[in-house]
Amino acid sequence: MRTAIEIEKVCKYYSRFSRLKQFRTIKGALVRDLWRNSPATTREKHTVALKDVSLKIESGVTLGIIGLNASGKSTLLRVIAGITKPTSGRLLVNGKISTLLEIGAGFHPEISGRENVYINGTILGLSRSEIRSKFDKIVEFAELGEFIDYPVKTYSSGMFMRLGFSVAVNVDPDVLLIDEVLSVGDAVFAHKCYDKLFDYKRRKKTIVIVSHDLNAIRKLCDEVVWLHEGEMKEHGATEQVIGHYMEEVTEGELARYAREHDQNLDTVTSNESEAGDEFERKLPYKAQGPGKPVEPLKRWGSKEVEILSVVMRNEKGAEQYVFNNGDTVFIEIDYLAHKRIERPIFGVGIFRTDGVWCYGTNTSIDQVKIPCIDGQGKVVVRFDNLALLDASYYLDVAAHAENDHPYDYLNQLFTFGVRHDRPEMGIFRPDHAWIIGD
Repeated sequence: MRTAIEIEKVCKYYSRFSRLKQFRTIKGALVRDLWRNSPATTREKHTVALKDVSLKIESGVTLGIIGLNASGKSTLLRVIAGITKPTSGRLLVNGKISTLLEIGAGFHPEISGRENVYINGTILGLSRSEIRSKFDKIVEFAELGEFIDYPVKTYSSGMFMRLGFSVAVNVDPDVLLIDEVLSVGDAVFAHKCYDKLFDYKRRKKTIVIVSHDLNAIRKLCDEVVWLHEGEMKEHGATEQVIGHYMEEVTEGELARYAREHDQNLDTVTSNESEAGDEFERKLPYKAQGPGKPVEPLKRWGSKEVEILSVVMRNEKGAEQYVFNNGDTVFIEIDYLAHKRIERPIFGVGIFRTDGVWCYGTNTSIDQVKIPCIDGQGKVVVRFDNLALLDASYYLDVAAHAENDHPYDYLNQLFTFGVRHDRPEMGIFRPDHAWIIGD
C-alpha cells in the first residue's frame, strides 16, 4: 500500500521573544524602560509544540488525532498542510491536499462567497475552468443559494463552515485535513458532512481528523494517534488508543477530584463553621450586612451531630471519585453524635455542577428507621446502578432531625465525575429496551 503521509522526527518550536523586543510602537516605547531592569524579560525562550514525532499514514486510511488541549494536535495538522514549517525533521505528502482547519480560514470577508470559492480553489491547485465546472456542486452542497453573492462577512458561523467544507471536499483531494469544525452547523448538514466523509473512505481517500469528539473519531477513523505535550504517546487501532487515552484522562480526573476532596475535608473536620454565631450556624446563608447579598454557606447546622468524613467507594471498596455509568457506588458518612439523638435522619443530594438538582433522598424517605445514635458511627448508602450520564457532579450530605432541623449540612463540598461514552442526552439513563414489531 502506498504511503500518503510520512513524518520523520518532526519538531516544532515557537520562539517567545523578550518583552523588550515586542515594544515596536510609540506607545510601547513609552513603557519600555519599565521592563529594562528585569532579567526575565531579556531572555528568549522556546515553546515546544511538537517533539520528535514520527508517523506513517497509508493511502486510504482515516486517521484521528486526539489529546488534551495544547498537546500539539492542530500544530501537527498545520505542519502536514504546509501552513507552517517544522523546525526540524522530514515530511513527505503524496497527492493533492485540501484543508479545513478553522471556520472561514482563507476567506476574505469583504468579497463574495463566489469570489472566495475561486480564490480558494486556485490556492488548492485548481484551474479556473476546473473551479467553474465544480462551482454549482459546491454551492448546492453548501446550501447557500443567493447568499453565494453576498460578502462573506455577512455569513453566520454555520454558513462559513458549510462553504469551507464544501470547497474542501469538492476539489476532490487525495488527502483531506480537518480540524475541529464538524461540530459547527445544524444537524442536517452534519449528516451531509459525514455522508461525504464516508464516501471519501469508500473511495480510499486519506483523511486526517483532529477532534475532541471521541464518538466522531470512533465513527470515522481506522487508526488514532494520541499526542501528549507535543510527543506521540501512542499510534494504533481506534478503540485501543481511545481506551488508553480515557484511562489516563480518568486517572487525571480521579487525582483532581481526590485533591478537591482532601481540601474539602479540611472544612468538614474543622471545629468552626463558616458562620459566626449560633443562630447563623443554623442557616444556609451568611449575612453580609445591610443591603448586601447573602452568601451561600458550605456548611451549617447546630452540630449536635457532626459529620466527620464523607468517602465515595467503588464496589471493591477502593476510594474513588470518577465512575462509569452503571457502576456500583458507596457513599460512606462517618459521624459523631455529641449526645443521644433520637430518630436522626441522614440524607444525600446530587447536583450537576451547572446547578441542576439530579437526585436527593434520605433515610426517612427510604423508610430506614434509626432509633437513636450516641457517639461515633457510620452510615452508608449504596447505589447499585449509577444511572447518571457523563458530567461532573456535586454531592450534598446532611444529618437532621425529623422536623428538618439541621444538625450538620455539607453543601456541595464534594465533587465526583461520571463517564459515559454514549451520546445520550439529559441527566440519567433509565433501563430501557426497544421493541420493533407490528
